[in-house]
Amino acid sequence: MSVNEMCDYLKSLDTSKASGSDGISARLLKECCDQIAPCLCEIFNQSLASASLPSEWKAADIAPIHKKYSKEPADHYCPISLLSIVSKVLEHCVFTRLYDHFKYFITDLHNNNNLY
Repeated sequence: MSVNEMCDYLKSLDTSKASGSDGISARLLKECCDQIAPCLCEIFNQSLASASLPSEWKAADIAPIHKKYSKEPADHYCPISLLSIVSKVLEHCVFTRLYDHFKYFITDLHNNNNLY
C-alpha cells in the first residue's frame, strides 16, 4: 500500500467508532493522516515482511452490550470486542490487496458452480 492510499483510507475512517485497548482514536488517525500515514506504511510493511504483529494489535477490550428486555439475566447481553483501529486498518489493507488479486478466481468459481 502506498502512503497516498493509506492517507485516503485514514481520511475515510468513521470517527464515531470506539477505540480499542491502545486508546488510539479514529479521529486522531483521520486528523493526523498526513503525518501518520508514512510511518504506518513502514510499520505495516515490516509487520507483513516479518509475519508478525505487535502484541497490542492482538489485544481486545470485551464489552457486554445489552440486547433485549430486562437487564438482569446475563444471556440478555452480547459480548463485543473492541479492537485496535490501527489493526483494523492493517486488516483492511491486506483484505483489499488479497481481494483485488483473487476476486476473478472467486467470481469464476462462483459462476462455474451455478452451472450444476
